[in-house]
Amino acid sequence: MRIDGAFVDKWAAKYGDEEDARLPEVGRKLREMGCYNKATLEEVGQWKSPRSRSYLERNSEADVKAISTAAFNAPFAVQHRLIQALHGVGSAMASALLMAWDPNTHTVIDVRAIEALREAGLWADKKHWPGYIEYVGMCQRLATDAECDLRTLDRALWAWSKHH
Repeated sequence: MRIDGAFVDKWAAKYGDEEDARLPEVGRKLREMGCYNKATLEEVGQWKSPRSRSYLERNSEADVKAISTAAFNAPFAVQHRLIQALHGVGSAMASALLMAWDPNTHTVIDVRAIEALREAGLWADKKHWPGYIEYVGMCQRLATDAECDLRTLDRALWAWSKHH
């Protein structure tokens, strides 16, 4: 399997109705506010993993705002680690929260995307995921080569995995 423009075109089109149409609107709101609030945290959390709701609800409004403000204003290399200070936010959820805020720079790391990368021979380690910064770099290169944005690449990787 080769992840190129044809792959992305084919599989991103099969992503279907999985994408919540509200994500772009939530992203605009996050950029305007400069942080998450509990409502936007729970909305993106519900999109990424409905099971996460009870964990995300444990965060106070003050913590959500302070931690996400710090993450959004931090250097790229530490944003992912900082937002994981929120209760119920691991690597995959952190990537989704950052992607909703800045889809041009961040992308979602999850089991489906990693499965597609493994099948393409781009990530051989079956026990560990790449670090988030390494993963984003890999996805940026793939997106550039495929002449698409990070969000479209993520949709293609996710859809390929779901169908296989």
